[in-house]
Amino acid sequence: MIRERLRQDLFRSARLSLGLPQGSGALLNRRRVQIALGVLWVFDGLLQAEPANFARDYPLGDLAQSAMGQPRLVNESIFWLVHPFAAQWPLWNAAAVLVQLAIGAGLLSRPAVRPALVLSFAWALVVWWVGEGFGGIPTGFATMLGGAPGAVLLYALLGALAWPREDSAELDRSWWTASWVVLWVGSAVVQVASPFPSSFLVKANLAESAAGQRWFLHEASYWLYHLAARSGTAVDVALVVVELAVGLGVLLPRLRLPSLALALAFAGFAWVVGQDLGGILSAGATDPGSGPLLALLALAGWRWAEQPVGTVPAGTAEARAGREDGQRAEGRMDRLVGAAARVP
Repeated sequence: MIRERLRQDLFRSARLSLGLPQGSGALLNRRRVQIALGVLWVFDGLLQAEPANFARDYPLGDLAQSAMGQPRLVNESIFWLVHPFAAQWPLWNAAAVLVQLAIGAGLLSRPAVRPALVLSFAWALVVWWVGEGFGGIPTGFATMLGGAPGAVLLYALLGALAWPREDSAELDRSWWTASWVVLWVGSAVVQVASPFPSSFLVKANLAESAAGQRWFLHEASYWLYHLAARSGTAVDVALVVVELAVGLGVLLPRLRLPSLALALAFAGFAWVVGQDLGGILSAGATDPGSGPLLALLALAGWRWAEQPVGTVPAGTAEARAGREDGQRAEGRMDRLVGAAARVP
């Protein structure tokens, strides 16, 4: 009994030191999400470094578009925050590039993960307010298809999920589930509560995303635009039903994986058709849109069958390494127990 207990403790310590999930069958753990976020933040920094984003009229032109259609208080707050930076915008944009690259580099380096996440939370708040206008939610035009509640808010959510802990490399299930339900069900509620007609809501999102994009992305969304013009209510209802199914389906064990698979499909569909790849193929993009982040969040909740603590799927490199470590640990344990038994 004592030997088995010690053996399990050794396995748990070894897996924690390697950053592996603790027998949960999880596809991603905290470290893997940190690395994925790091890569995405670096990519954001490179997008921010595009020449178009250094233009002097960018802050009161492209950036200030987040104020369009906002309530007066939000509109004025965005212009109030942007105006002091307008005169020296190229310098401030260079600083924005460095901030995002620093966040990405920090997340890719274990010792700097915590400071990088803290910086990412502060930066996310600024960008969600000034750059994304709170994901467009106050305007009434927001839809998950079009990118709501905002890519940078998903960065912050994933960063909170990936916050490092000494006692567990695994993502917190309760926090992930609560976040997932609030995100998807909340998006459905926001879309239902929109004061605009269904056909106009979907068409407006598609038209805004397609502006200035490549022709083949126009073609990808053309059919949905015209379908919304003819049957706007049906399209709106279909989107809401999918969002509710994805959000609530994870609460039922049998529907968890199908719901996550549907979420991945929706993320890909929204990224291509609704968000035109986040505009990364045209000048002026600053992030890849919400599609990749929704997919990462879905994969973070993907779990296979539960496994006993200290085990990994058979046949994998992790399993082989685990068996070798286990054999070495068992040998050391036998020697320790034998030595203890000889002590009077």
